[in-house]
Amino acid sequence: MFVAMPCRSVKYRIAQPHPNQSHNRLYYEGTDHMERLMKKTSTAVLSTFSIAAALAAALVATATPASAITRVETTKHDCSAIRATLIREGAAILRYTSKRGLPLYDRYVSSSLMCDSPSVGAWARVPARDTKSCKVIRCDPHGADDGGGLLNFAPLLQIKTP
Repeated sequence: MFVAMPCRSVKYRIAQPHPNQSHNRLYYEGTDHMERLMKKTSTAVLSTFSIAAALAAALVATATPASAITRVETTKHDCSAIRATLIREGAAILRYTSKRGLPLYDRYVSSSLMCDSPSVGAWARVPARDTKSCKVIRCDPHGADDGGGLLNFAPLLQIKTP
């Protein structure tokens, strides 16, 4: 075991020997040594961090359920089938073609409780194969902007089973 004597003005440091040893050792304290030590330390920290990040990402990917949402072409299904899909799945993307030939789609839900926080449920109508006006619930992001203040209550909307 060696006891190092601090030498700040020179690039070498003389280590005092342990009482059981008879010779001194000379250690190099140049900037190259410190740079190599810093690179090794930073590389080790980065590799440890990248491994931890990869493990965390893998845990998040396996812990969350696959959230694939059903897409329904409304003009190819009856209104009762569209409503049954919403009740069964909780939410779906309903797609149809407008009168001008443009594709329209939005997220529709079985209950207004399925809407994210600032959005509220609102009744909407989409065309179906058997009717031009199938009543469903759409999440309206601007529905809560009516200036109701802090205690703004929205009614609970829910599609009933036929």
